[in-house]
Amino acid sequence: MKIDAKTLGEGRCYIVAELSANHNHSIELAKQTILMAKEAGADAVKLQTYTPDTITIDCDAPCFQITQGTIWDGTTLYRLYQTAYTPFEWHRELFAYARQIGITIFSTPFDRTAVDLLESMDTPAYKIASFEINDIPLITYAAAKGKPMILSTGVAAPAEISEALDACRRAGNNDIMLLKCTSSYPTPYEQVNLHTMNDLRRRYGVAAGLSDHTLGTAVSVAAAALGADLLERHVILDRALGGPDASFSLDQAELTALVRDIRAAEAALGSVCYDLTEKQKNSKEHSRSLFVTRDIAAGETLSADNVRSIRPAFGMHTRYYNDILGKTAVMDLPRGTPLRFNHLKVRVYILTEGGRVNGLGHITRCAALYEALAARGLQPVFWLEGDDDIAAQALARQGYAYVPVRWTALERLAELQGQLCIVDSYKVSGEALDAIAGAALRCLYVDDHNRHDYPPGAVVHPSLLGAASDTEDRPGVRYYSGEDYVILRPPFCRIFDKSIREEIRKVLVVMGGTDAAQLTPRVLNGLKSGQKPPQIHVVLGPGAASYPEIQKRAQSGECILHENLSAIEMAGMILDSDLVVSAGGQTSYELVQCRTPTILVQAAENQRRNIQEMAEKGLALALKAEELPLLSQTLDGLTAEKRRTMSSKMAAYDFSGGAARAAGILLGDGGAIG
Repeated sequence: MKIDAKTLGEGRCYIVAELSANHNHSIELAKQTILMAKEAGADAVKLQTYTPDTITIDCDAPCFQITQGTIWDGTTLYRLYQTAYTPFEWHRELFAYARQIGITIFSTPFDRTAVDLLESMDTPAYKIASFEINDIPLITYAAAKGKPMILSTGVAAPAEISEALDACRRAGNNDIMLLKCTSSYPTPYEQVNLHTMNDLRRRYGVAAGLSDHTLGTAVSVAAAALGADLLERHVILDRALGGPDASFSLDQAELTALVRDIRAAEAALGSVCYDLTEKQKNSKEHSRSLFVTRDIAAGETLSADNVRSIRPAFGMHTRYYNDILGKTAVMDLPRGTPLRFNHLKVRVYILTEGGRVNGLGHITRCAALYEALAARGLQPVFWLEGDDDIAAQALARQGYAYVPVRWTALERLAELQGQLCIVDSYKVSGEALDAIAGAALRCLYVDDHNRHDYPPGAVVHPSLLGAASDTEDRPGVRYYSGEDYVILRPPFCRIFDKSIREEIRKVLVVMGGTDAAQLTPRVLNGLKSGQKPPQIHVVLGPGAASYPEIQKRAQSGECILHENLSAIEMAGMILDSDLVVSAGGQTSYELVQCRTPTILVQAAENQRRNIQEMAEKGLALALKAEELPLLSQTLDGLTAEKRRTMSSKMAAYDFSGGAARAAGILLGDGGAIG
């Protein structure tokens, strides 16, 4: 809803100052009150447009007597309205004055002549009073003008509210607001029932606000805090002036305070946010953490006698208190030292394997975790499957600590009691996991296959998984919730060097699943159509032997077929090639990490987004399957300079940007350690 081009709602309450009878039949007093509303900060001022003869008749019969226990008892309706009405002839002057000083003005009509008068002055909205909500002809006539309709519900039953709304909508007007109102003057607090305001919004699907007749401003501020789109309050220049509505009207000081308090409440409400301000972050320095409270010598055990949780917060989080008791200090720690992980002998064992092509993603995530945890002062160690000399040499070259281990030897993990174990392999058996759990380890599984039967006591952090995880509740398994997923992938160029040759001599074709059978022959055809075909190596996923055409081409010498490569062997082949051609599946990011120029072929619609993203980042070229006959031409256009540019973008791209956040998840708030 908009009134005078100002949008109502959106976290800001529209404040209307109701002049009503508080002009005491003085147009100058009416103008002064309008000016007061403007200066106090109201958004609009509202009049009431009627005469005693348009709202009732002059009759002393009992039914025209006011006897309902109101502040106006003892008179008739006609005589009350004689003291309260705003003359029709004032309206043009008051509308012009309000517009001159810059405050919106509109009115409540009480009959068709009032609507006609207001329409002639281009009123921006119509307000229907509580006692007129059952005047369906009036509502229909006003709604047909196409202006916003604001209906008070002070004496209306739900059926009457629905009937009034239907009248507006039949007239073609859906720009409607309902005001919660209690037609009691002044209204006792216990009769306000303010929660009804939002029920009006939910039940009838319209904007909602409050017409407030209570004493003071507390209810009005509460309404704004509850989301009132509009607030209406009677106002008076000075209550000492008297008048029919003076007792429940706000004077200038009160209206000014009301506007100020509502705007302050709106600012305080803000949005749902758990972020700390810079001042709050600075204040966190005074919260608790772990400190050395008595001198500790290197080799001495940490205990409750020498480590405590105290202020300030420069040490380890207090959640680690029970975990560090019994640990050994690796250096002298004077009293007053904020405790750090690198003060202790704490190892994190990372289990991984590289025995399959897709293992490239596993070992890269583990490498990222290794570096991130080492940066936090822990002592990560790879547990490497079997006797993979290539993997061992690569890890050693990078400076990673590792020990070879067979999956059947996981009982050795019993030596690691109390440590964190990160498991990254789909091959870990249920027996092995039971052995880990039996060793009382705190286990975090980093795995993008989600095939584990987690043992009792396992700690699972979905936001560290490489793909959407199954967070279905399982007995004895504790899940940490994560807002997003972190995929840890450091560039393999940190392990191997990469050079760009002037010519494309060796092309590596990497295909998996159904892409292997469908795309590989077409890729081979496209590559051999050039004048100087490169040497072609083909790496297929599991089941490559079932593709007889590819086997036949390999036997004829058209390509060299590779099966069952380890992850490190796969990385070595990528780095030794001048170009990689692959489908745009899940391994795309692992491929380009090796800095080898890459062409991604889209065979299926579900690959389009992934390939498009890679191409937009300059990390790969994109081809559709039907463009494969032009593959040799594409190679001719890939000059060494273009390939160097692509390789440099690959090297600069932050594949491992999630590693530090991952370590924070492990060790920070809500972390797995402890």
